[in-house]
Amino acid sequence: MPLQGVPWYGQGDVWFKYSMKGSAKAIDIILDKCGIGASQEKSNLVSQRLPKNGDWTLLIATFKSLENASKLIEKLNAYGHPAYLKTKDNLFIVNVGAGILRKDAELFKEKIKDEFSLNGIVAMYSEN
Repeated sequence: MPLQGVPWYGQGDVWFKYSMKGSAKAIDIILDKCGIGASQEKSNLVSQRLPKNGDWTLLIATFKSLENASKLIEKLNAYGHPAYLKTKDNLFIVNVGAGILRKDAELFKEKIKDEFSLNGIVAMYSEN
């Protein structure tokens, strides 16, 4: 696809030198807040229940701060991704998804990377 400018309020084509990655997500949020867009659909790759031992899940991030972990969980949940918190050795671990096949977890990993620029790790859930 050839590069082209964006028509900008009577100014002709305007070129942006910044990445547009993630712009679709931002536009969806704006439309939803204005009440004129459809809400994000929940992912069909993950279950909306809490995980149990042996489920495949996606480890997203590890934080020293509960506040930072909670912010990421809220952000993921706002997009319909079932995020949850585990703690281990004074760390707060953010995971998303449960009860999915490993191949679906790999696909979901790519979806999260595209939407949030987060590199998750596919892992088998364990309560320990």
